Amino acid sequence: MDYMVLVNKDHPLPSGWEEGLDVVKTVNSVGDEIEAERKTYAAYLRLKKDLEENDDIRTELDSGRRSVAKQQEIMDRYTAEYGAEYASKIVAPPGFSEHHTGLALDLYYRLRNEDGSFRDIYYNEEMERYPEIWDKIHAKLADYGFILRYPRGKEQITGYTYEPWHIRYLDDSAAAGEIMSRPGMTLEEWLCTEKPMPAPFGTASPLSPYFAMPCGERLTALPEALMKTAEDGYSWEYEYGVDQPAGGLTLMDFPNIYSFIHTHRTDPAVVREILSDASRMVHRRAFTEEEIGLLLGDDRAAAMAHFASPGTIVTGEKGYSEKWIYDHPAEDWRAEGITPEAVATVQPHYFNPLFTQEAAEAFSRKLYEYTGVLTPVKLRQWKSGDVKPNGSVEEGSEAEEGTALDVMEFCQYPDYPTGCEGVSLYMLLKYYGADVTIEDIYDRIPTGPQPYEDENGVRRGANPEREFVGNPRNENSYGVFNEPVAQAAEQFLPGVRTEKGASLSDVKAILKTGNPVLAWYVSAPMREIMYRWSWTDERGETVCWPGGEHAVVVCGCDNTSVTYRDPNAGTTVIIDDSTFEKGFRELGGRIVYYTIHR
Repeated sequence: MDYMVLVNKDHPLPSGWEEGLDVVKTVNSVGDEIEAERKTYAAYLRLKKDLEENDDIRTELDSGRRSVAKQQEIMDRYTAEYGAEYASKIVAPPGFSEHHTGLALDLYYRLRNEDGSFRDIYYNEEMERYPEIWDKIHAKLADYGFILRYPRGKEQITGYTYEPWHIRYLDDSAAAGEIMSRPGMTLEEWLCTEKPMPAPFGTASPLSPYFAMPCGERLTALPEALMKTAEDGYSWEYEYGVDQPAGGLTLMDFPNIYSFIHTHRTDPAVVREILSDASRMVHRRAFTEEEIGLLLGDDRAAAMAHFASPGTIVTGEKGYSEKWIYDHPAEDWRAEGITPEAVATVQPHYFNPLFTQEAAEAFSRKLYEYTGVLTPVKLRQWKSGDVKPNGSVEEGSEAEEGTALDVMEFCQYPDYPTGCEGVSLYMLLKYYGADVTIEDIYDRIPTGPQPYEDENGVRRGANPEREFVGNPRNENSYGVFNEPVAQAAEQFLPGVRTEKGASLSDVKAILKTGNPVLAWYVSAPMREIMYRWSWTDERGETVCWPGGEHAVVVCGCDNTSVTYRDPNAGTTVIIDDSTFEKGFRELGGRIVYYTIHR
């Protein structure tokens, strides 16, 4: 999600934005229901708490996310009351309001009366009478990633008069601090200054190659129903664990379902009701009674042993994640009592994520020096004759039967941010020498509407079994499954085959005939597939979108791992069989391939 998105009278809301928005609802002090983007609302709660505890200022939300239809109602009301000229200065045209993003909030505050009660101050004219209160609020905005959106004297740039109550979330405290430190600076001006372009998702980096927590997102993704059981539920996960050990070691060191339950002392009956309901879990997997017992109990060692990720080293209550091992020198491993045998046991799960090559080399060398065992990446490179770590391994002593096909690498960014399926098909077709472009491919794949809310409040959209949901050139779109992709492939190179329910053994068998396989997989193998969005298609069928869906070209394998070209960053990934098979099977075992012998 682009938290720096610019929406004003000249820049409309990006296509598909509202459909991909994760919104929460709350009720303010006067009983109005307010919507806001989830992370924005959590940041506001932290700001609100700071102002109350340190400045004795009580803020409330007067307005948050608004639909286009609601914006039209506001424009009509202001035009009727104040005239069109005044209304155009303070109300955005429908479709051009920053409030459509869910990132903009209008505040009001509550003044304490002499008897200790509070009086709501929410009319614009009245709020402007207390500049000293706004000064204190504005002074703290950047600390929580907010800016004052419409500063005084910048009407010609923003299109609006000064609004001390209108704040905007950027999810970047450094950027917000830079803007707020320069009086009168607008978002429009800041976006026009020369800055490094942000790297797209998936760009190789030495900084964060692994998931930081010892447990996967099945435990770290808090169900909304559970968050609603606590007053600070929405903000808790952003505040908890700030002063805990970096990366988290025990289950109480970082925000997760276990630490939420034990921090809030949640009613066990409520916990059981929520966690046993798969429809309330974002990964659509209910917890078993045994697992719920572990989460409610005090045996942290048993809970860690059960919920730890495959690549986590567990010693008692502590879990050392892949990232902890990556970030710490071997001396720290020894100090924690982590043996070479323990590292070697989980090392097959240390696939090469989106590293820079230098970082991958350094980490592989560190692991080999400690365990004497090669990671799947280094083993593959060594077997091909490219690497002999430390010169101490003689070529061939551990060789396995394997297949490696010369498929090109290609990055889907910046042109096709959600177009991994078409880009993967492009790589597959080019392997056979087809004369094709990615634009040609997407001209042949049918597209359907992104999910939207109809006049009856029903969420409707296209079905990925039949068409691409949205637009592959739009970062807020979804994707498409195997049948439409295979139909497009047939138009460029006849003889294509497609299957649903294929196994990893099927994929490897195809590879051994000299043919790569386009497979539906996940964009981040260390993370769980999330099912946050569902809608109804034109036939009345329910579509539940697997968040994290991805398409790759599998081009190599041996007895324990597979190799694929990943369009997210235009790189090659080698990953152990069990990790690959988990995501591949959950996505339905979908493949597109040929049986051509080059």
